[in-house]
Amino acid sequence: MSEQVKILTVLPHSTGDCIHGPAIKFSLGEMELTYDYLSGSGEQWAVLRFVRALAVKFTPDLAVSAEMIEAYSKVCWMDDSVWLKQTMRSASDHAGTIPEDTKHLLLYFDHYGCVEVLAHAVISE
Repeated sequence: MSEQVKILTVLPHSTGDCIHGPAIKFSLGEMELTYDYLSGSGEQWAVLRFVRALAVKFTPDLAVSAEMIEAYSKVCWMDDSVWLKQTMRSASDHAGTIPEDTKHLLLYFDHYGCVEVLAHAVISE
């Protein structure tokens, strides 16, 4: 089996209309991602909270893959993730474990890039 992107949820606000782009606050176990969008009442901020976040990485727009672009205005998960397998293997080598329900999640922001997170789940606020 090879890595495949699957839709977890479609976001209520486009990730393609950001003026400021995504902002990330990360500490082990918690991650909050915010991004701006325009509504009838002006600029608003969408908030996504990642539950049991273990790792985050960002790929700039000029280096994203076709699979990453599939996560445009969606939270997707990477089935059979190489990054998740490598992280689990590294944890095991150091006598640690990564929970089996951890997912490799990704979101694509047009003109910015792709944010990837290893986490249990994501909550949209």
